[in-house]
Amino acid sequence: MFSAAMLAASSAQPAGAYPGAPWFEPNRPYTQNFPDPAILVDGGRYYAYATTTGGAYLPVMTSTDAVTWTARPRYSPNPYNSDPFYNDALVQAPSWGTDVNPGQRLAKELRAPGVTKIGSTYVAFSTVRTQAGNPGRFCISVATATAAIGPFRDTTSGPLVCDSDPAGSIDPQPFVDPATGTPWLLWKSEGVPGLQPTRVWIRQLDAAGTGFAPDSSAVSLLFTDQPWEGNLIENPAMVRWQGRLFLFYSGNEWPSANYAAGYAECATPVGPCTKNPNNPLLASRGSELGPGAPAPFVDLEGNLRVAYHFWNAPYTNYPAFPACQSAGTCMSQGQRRMKVASLVLTGNGLVVGAPAVGPGYWMLGRDGTVYPFGGAAFLGEPKSQLGFGVTAVDVESTPSGKGYLVLDRIGRVFSYGDAAAFGAPGNAPVDGAGGERAASISVTPSNGGYWVFTNRGRVFGYGDARTFGDLSGVALNGPVLGSIPTPTGAGYFMVGSDGGVFAFGDALFSGSTGNMVLNQPVVGLVPTPTNRGYWLVASDGGVFAFGDATFRGSMGAVRLNQPVNGMIRNGTGYLMVASDGGIFNFSDQPFFGSLGGTPIPHPIVAAAVKDK
Repeated sequence: MFSAAMLAASSAQPAGAYPGAPWFEPNRPYTQNFPDPAILVDGGRYYAYATTTGGAYLPVMTSTDAVTWTARPRYSPNPYNSDPFYNDALVQAPSWGTDVNPGQRLAKELRAPGVTKIGSTYVAFSTVRTQAGNPGRFCISVATATAAIGPFRDTTSGPLVCDSDPAGSIDPQPFVDPATGTPWLLWKSEGVPGLQPTRVWIRQLDAAGTGFAPDSSAVSLLFTDQPWEGNLIENPAMVRWQGRLFLFYSGNEWPSANYAAGYAECATPVGPCTKNPNNPLLASRGSELGPGAPAPFVDLEGNLRVAYHFWNAPYTNYPAFPACQSAGTCMSQGQRRMKVASLVLTGNGLVVGAPAVGPGYWMLGRDGTVYPFGGAAFLGEPKSQLGFGVTAVDVESTPSGKGYLVLDRIGRVFSYGDAAAFGAPGNAPVDGAGGERAASISVTPSNGGYWVFTNRGRVFGYGDARTFGDLSGVALNGPVLGSIPTPTGAGYFMVGSDGGVFAFGDALFSGSTGNMVLNQPVVGLVPTPTNRGYWLVASDGGVFAFGDATFRGSMGAVRLNQPVNGMIRNGTGYLMVASDGGIFNFSDQPFFGSLGGTPIPHPIVAAAVKDK
């Protein structure tokens, strides 16, 4: 088998890439130099692409878990050259690029690839040097293939993008918007560092992804304007996650510990985009110096992740070549290595961290804000989609705990995570004369549907949610404030503000407070896991237990800062939520926190538990 030294001697190293990078050995795990990574998720696998390294114009690695990455297999048979270990994904480089290594296999200089799938075709964009010098001039080209690992061929006769900027255009990254299916291309123009801001651009691609859409034009999204960015920004990459659009980028000088990565949030692919005030997202830390070239992607579990490269400390540049060759230090000094990190969304924006796991709960603000606690992950919220155009009334978890639904008062349903959208009554329940509005939502045990209940007791079933009757035409003493299915999904309860309980399907009536004089109105009902009893809670925190429901305590004798407005089952007990976000836990599950004492713009209207 060839050694790295043998391969280095048999194939020239390209200018602009690390000349001593370890051999990109076919079909072997690779953890060495892999700069400017780009990630494609396709067919249940991950594909990572990088700037020329290890003897390949376009090195490609694959992974099933985004942890262990394996170099592309060799071509067998190899119709391209006599190298028995040839595994370059790009077998035809653009003819119009400058030959920086004339007569050698890697004659051109290619950098910072971006790859996507459009239809059944894989499209790879690359930065191509067109003029020697430092920095010289670069333009953007495009190649295509029928498989994610190639072979890609660039048959273009000239650049796709070549800005009038003296240094040209670099760092192309495609983005196919999952919300519309529209393909876009992002890139960066160099500007004049220190004098003219560098800029990030976007333009719509045509249906094939190899040219620009007719009548489209480039739009400037970002430019250098924050101190941490230094004189330049670059490596733009866009991702849509949980209904929100994020634009990642690098800032400052790449061969330094000051290099870092940040992000902006965009209203649409063409902006406007607002940089997060807590940038940078990634900065030098420990043995990772100068992290940059962020490549965001949504993994196979629906989590947001980002690949990036970093310098292995204490180095922030590549070793001098060929001096490192004679000293034998080429492959033991500076490298830009790839790493993949998980991202979570907090109140301050995106942060690096593992997705939440285990039990927890969500609280829902009247304005559509979702507040997660414990293992309940933030997956999206109507407020982020609609601004203040929503008045939320209920949130409900999916059976897996990996998603939730939010209902607003006019009957719109917003789905997140593994919650699916099956339909919604929209404005149908709203009756201006009768004051009817949507009141609550419940998910079927299969996660194949849900019910929407109104304050007049009407029921709308979607997906596999069967209706078992409603309160149409019934004269109610108080509005229906809560409804919940039985554990089997073959029935449901509704409860009115007077404590009247209405059972349908296999829901068993075990009693009510309908004939009692209450200090405060009832605001919720929770059935026991056996379906043989339930608890009612009033807005003063008083609890009423019926059937096999065991009384575990209440807040009835405690003076509350704000009234209780909901109850959810938690383990074998229950917890109550107050409108200020206070949580009162009467269960066998841990307390994961609350908003009590935290200023919030709108009151809490509902909560949902995550018990897995």
